[in-house]
Amino acid sequence: MNLSAVAVEKSVADPQSLEHARAALSDGHPRLLPFLALLSSLIVVLATWRTPQSLFSDPSWQLKALQQHLTGQSPTINTLVQPDPHDISQDHFEWISWWPIGTNVLVYPVLRMGLTIGTAVRVLAALALVLGSVGFGYWVKIFRLPQWLAIALALGTPWIRYANLSLFQYAAEGLVFGICPWLLVGAFRLRSRWMEQRNEKLLWLLGYGVLLGFAYWLKYSAVFISLGALAHLTITVWRQGRRRRFFELSMVGGLFCLVAGVLNLLNHVMGAAMNAVTENPSFLLDWHLPFNFIGLMAMSMADADGLARYVLFHPGRSLLPFNYLTLCYLGLPGGLSLFWLLVRRHSSPALLLCRDVLLTLSALFVAVMTVFSARAMEARYIAAIGIALIPAAIESALQLAPKLRRATRALLLAGGIIYLAIPMAYGAFSVVGKIARTPVYRAGPSGLYNPLFATSDARAPLAELTATFNPQSDVWYLTEAFTAMDLPGRAILQHADFLPVDALKRTFRTSKPMRVHLLLPPWFEQNGKGAAIRGEFLGAGNWSSRTVPGMNYVEWTANLIAVSN
Repeated sequence: MNLSAVAVEKSVADPQSLEHARAALSDGHPRLLPFLALLSSLIVVLATWRTPQSLFSDPSWQLKALQQHLTGQSPTINTLVQPDPHDISQDHFEWISWWPIGTNVLVYPVLRMGLTIGTAVRVLAALALVLGSVGFGYWVKIFRLPQWLAIALALGTPWIRYANLSLFQYAAEGLVFGICPWLLVGAFRLRSRWMEQRNEKLLWLLGYGVLLGFAYWLKYSAVFISLGALAHLTITVWRQGRRRRFFELSMVGGLFCLVAGVLNLLNHVMGAAMNAVTENPSFLLDWHLPFNFIGLMAMSMADADGLARYVLFHPGRSLLPFNYLTLCYLGLPGGLSLFWLLVRRHSSPALLLCRDVLLTLSALFVAVMTVFSARAMEARYIAAIGIALIPAAIESALQLAPKLRRATRALLLAGGIIYLAIPMAYGAFSVVGKIARTPVYRAGPSGLYNPLFATSDARAPLAELTATFNPQSDVWYLTEAFTAMDLPGRAILQHADFLPVDALKRTFRTSKPMRVHLLLPPWFEQNGKGAAIRGEFLGAGNWSSRTVPGMNYVEWTANLIAVSN
């Protein structure tokens, strides 16, 4: 697709955009930026290929459900099977709706090929980085930037920490990075067609509508990007007022609603909440929320958030107690500058698109955080769209610079260095640092790097643990789902590491004699969680503990007697 040609907008309805079209056509190498982005992303993928693949906590729960399905324990790829707390000799089936099913849908066919989970996840993360980088190459080309700067963005985007983090620790944010630029480029293309008085192909409209909806399957917050693109197209149609445009917009919007609605319906039919927001709703008006979001937006663009976390909240040398709001406050000057640059009158079609997406995203994010009980102000929720706004902010700043005072220009330059240039450089150094720091690792059956379980060799402690475990009568208790993918048998999974001691008040009982194996971090004996967890098991005999060489957990075991409800 030649976006330079698509960018031409000759309609009298938008005459100011002609300058942008001429600028886009002036580049004699229309695919240079996507090619450079592709090359840069491949370098990242190849450089990290021998680094063991790890996971964030969230996808480990979903991938455990997928693993259970492949072994015949679970009826679907998204149903997690655990011992029932009321009788741990029986199973409890739970459809996962807190996170969307997209990761399992994409990983499933790769696992069917016989690859390990670690390899399958690495392939998915690599494809997302490459596709997203190429998409951002096309996206950067839409803007009126000096060639050297456009090339620098195309080469540098794959090295931004949030862009490549899934190559080390997989999370759904990597998938959002992969799809985000294509949603925006698609909106720009469709608007350009309309301004040229040209009808879009039916097949393209169908594909684009499905892609907008599929973003919701990858991560719920990715719907912000889709709705921002649709809002921009709706405004364009409303201004044009042409019936044919309403038909095409309705087709795209209808398919988006259908695809996103299918997932909500599926979650509901499977007995769960439609999504994370409806699963734990609440309502809290907080006038700080808009300002928190403004600051978060600046921290998300080139991952100044990650740099600030590393400097201020590093576990080994924390300068401040961790607080999400601290990061928002650090980003507030940059966020205010970003909104000042984008939320104003523009003639550039690309800046108009970015303005509409930013305003839609802002309104939706604040609304969701108002009614969502888990109000974690994390930059990762909006990282992909933050990256997409980088060329828009730079173009707007370059347009304004000749009209500004020297002091104001100096402040804008300082903001660009602090929130964009330095964090992008940090992203490149962090890739090199992670490759150097990550040890050679002997993974278990899952093929995943799990430093929570073992620092360098998972196989030896796994062999010693499983030698004393009877899958017919024994059950594991784990504080995370990651380790469960390497252990045979049934496992109780509880986020004990993230819960206060007072919240560890569940009771586990059994209707027949069983043996339970707890794998607990050593520090649980100092903070009281170890005793609290052992107290959750009714009918437990004397507890015994052992330290397995090479394992970072302490194993506690006890025989359970039958206890009636």
